[in-house]
Amino acid sequence: MYSSVKALCLLTFLLAHFSSCFASSEAEDYIYCEPRNCYDVLGVDQSASTQEIRKKYRSLSKKWHPDINKSPDAAEKFRIIALANEVLSDKEERAEYDYYLAHPEQAFYNKMRFYRRRYAPKSDARIVVLVFVVVVSAIQYAVRVRQHSVAIKYFKTYDKKFKIRVKQLAAERFEEQQVQAKAKNGAKARKKVKKDNKEQLAKLEKEITEELANEIEIEGGYKKPELRDLFAFRIIVFPYTVGKSFVWNADWIYRHSIKKEPYSYDEKLYLIARELGISVDAYRANVPQEDQAQMVERECWLRENLEAYQQEEMMKKHPGAYKRYLRWKKTH
Repeated sequence: MYSSVKALCLLTFLLAHFSSCFASSEAEDYIYCEPRNCYDVLGVDQSASTQEIRKKYRSLSKKWHPDINKSPDAAEKFRIIALANEVLSDKEERAEYDYYLAHPEQAFYNKMRFYRRRYAPKSDARIVVLVFVVVVSAIQYAVRVRQHSVAIKYFKTYDKKFKIRVKQLAAERFEEQQVQAKAKNGAKARKKVKKDNKEQLAKLEKEITEELANEIEIEGGYKKPELRDLFAFRIIVFPYTVGKSFVWNADWIYRHSIKKEPYSYDEKLYLIARELGISVDAYRANVPQEDQAQMVERECWLRENLEAYQQEEMMKKHPGAYKRYLRWKKTH
């Protein structure tokens, strides 16, 4: 914490110092009430109380305020008086000023402290962090909602199985409505239903599409956003997550490295997913169960077995691309 404060002091000093280089060359790089003493400006002793300082400031203000005193140098004198009062009325800044008077040899350090107080943000760091976390979480939630809606739209527009399921359910529901209409109103209703078949089916398909879309469970990066996935929630549960991770790793080492217990099926899936560089949830969601079982059987959590399996699958599904890959591998 102390090192970060020093870094902030240095940064604000350098910014203020370099910005002063672009000012008039005739201007001096003064701090506080330089070249005068703030106590001398107000005409008080260094041991004066805050009440005495404010009383003296009010007295001088009545004399040198530009609205009262019309002399050419009144504005500049009043500026120095106001600056002296500002420095000496604040306990922390007055302490820094007293240190500046007592240690004139530490010019660089004193200037850093002065510019930090003058130009560094005055906001509470805790509030800044809180606002940052809330904003990041809100953006994260909006992005997740957008990604989820894109995935749902894809299913509704392009997924053939989804569309077939919608048409089947719409036809079944339409037949049920026809039967109910026949039983209730007889032949007149039957003629009316025949006339509005297309509109009724389109309406049913739209309703069923929304119903099925709400039931779709998507895993991975396009899944429906949840509170536990947000940045703010993860910060809150971070201590618990670290503790849980420590216990889990200790248990893993004890069971598999010390006791030499065999891996369970779920643990094998975890190892394969880790070797692939993806999460277990994404692996389960995107890899068919038959392929998962085959990869477990071939012990694909071992790098050499995984590479051999991937090459065989590529050769089966994309023989042309696999041959090009082999030729490229020979030349490189």
